[in-house]
Amino acid sequence: MGPAGPVSVGPPGPPGEKGPVGPAGPPGAKGAMGPAGPMSVGPPGHPGEMGPVGPAGPGSVGPAGPRGAKGAVGPAGPPGERGPIGKEGPQGPMGPAGPPGLPGRSVCPAGPPGHSQTSGRVRVPCPEGYTYEMRGTCYKFFSTGKTFSEADEICRKDGGTLAMPRDVEITTFLYSISKSQGISYYTFWIGLYYQREEGKFVWVDGSALGEYSS
Repeated sequence: MGPAGPVSVGPPGPPGEKGPVGPAGPPGAKGAMGPAGPMSVGPPGHPGEMGPVGPAGPGSVGPAGPRGAKGAVGPAGPPGERGPIGKEGPQGPMGPAGPPGLPGRSVCPAGPPGHSQTSGRVRVPCPEGYTYEMRGTCYKFFSTGKTFSEADEICRKDGGTLAMPRDVEITTFLYSISKSQGISYYTFWIGLYYQREEGKFVWVDGSALGEYSS
């Protein structure tokens, strides 16, 4: 071989066509972790299913709640024993005067005392018109409707007073007479009235009411 000639470098030629891809090489080693990227919070997901109830924890009593509404009235219980009668309270203030009562009839007793009678029919002399007698007192019924004051005046002008049934015997006697005449006993005035100033009932002759109260 003869000696090399002088080197002469010409301009580079155009790039050749890309050759076919060669087979993949083995994976390289894992590189170091890069820096954390920016945080991105998505919308909340759907609530999950309720899990089983856990065991009861230690008891803890909270403060009392507000008072509930009043319940319905329960059935009445059996009646209790009657308590002792209390002391009489002070008398209250006097109320306004009421309207006049309905007209009633009059029962007027008259006649001398001392007569005895058990049947109720007259067996001793009595003033004219007085057809009933009881324990020495004669009685006469007036069937004309009057007020209490008018009835009281009629009896006084006739020489008597309104009847004063001070006990059960006289009350029963007068009741039986009115029943025999077909007139209710409760439509007749009797000689008892209320003294508003003194706050008590008295008979028309001025005597106290007494213990009889039927």
